[in-house]
Amino acid sequence: MLGQLERLGYLTREPHAADGRARVVRLTARGRRLEAAIWEAGRELERRWREGIGEPAWGIFREVLDQLAQADFVAASRPPSS
Repeated sequence: MLGQLERLGYLTREPHAADGRARVVRLTARGRRLEAAIWEAGRELERRWREGIGEPAWGIFREVLDQLAQADFVAASRPPSS
């Protein structure tokens, strides 16, 4: 996937200065513009959802999401990597 994003001009990959096995991935100007657009779309979607369900329900929703993100069972439910 990184190769495709690199070919499309969204990022660059360069050798790591201290570790020849590693690569440093950096967003290009085009990649930074895309990142900003993605964040803005997410904020707009979040705003619409919050308005749709109201602040009290939105607060509960966010609390549950935070709990899920921090719960051990989320990581445990991922399939093992080979």
